Amino acid sequence: MEFALKDAAALAALLEYDWRQRELLTDEEMIGGAMGPGVLDGARSTSVLRAMRRLRWIAAAHGVRPHGGRMRLWRLQMAMRAQLALDLRVLSALSLAQAIEGLKRGEDAIVPLIEGWRAVQAPDADEAASVCALTFDALIDDRAALDLFARVSLARFVERCALHDIEAPAFLRPA
Repeated sequence: MEFALKDAAALAALLEYDWRQRELLTDEEMIGGAMGPGVLDGARSTSVLRAMRRLRWIAAAHGVRPHGGRMRLWRLQMAMRAQLALDLRVLSALSLAQAIEGLKRGEDAIVPLIEGWRAVQAPDADEAASVCALTFDALIDDRAALDLFARVSLARFVERCALHDIEAPAFLRPA
């Protein structure tokens, strides 16, 4: 897909597909706007994305615009990382920076979950309910608790976005 980001015509053609097919999102698809709500629950402006970038939690890809300039784009995995941070911020009532610092401490457990999101099993109702009872310290200090939190957050994201309901076009499928 990297070739499409460097070629304005290819990027324009790619952006015609649903974001779930291309697994690449624009700012508006992440946050929402005139076309409706974005995929991130709890983010209302791009300032949240900028803050996460500054804290080195997410990184943007850049594509070439047809009339010059660059366009910021987000890989699906970055959207998932952003949602984890937003969910932890809500659950813990901490600042976004504190939530991200906590997630960074357990990043080695989170990265494989995000990379293997297609195989993430939704936790049962009891497990999901137990996440709400976790404290921030328990989440960060206990790998099993962090894994459970991440699985619940990712499962909700995947379900809310209906990621399993759509198939990528043949040219975008992994080999």
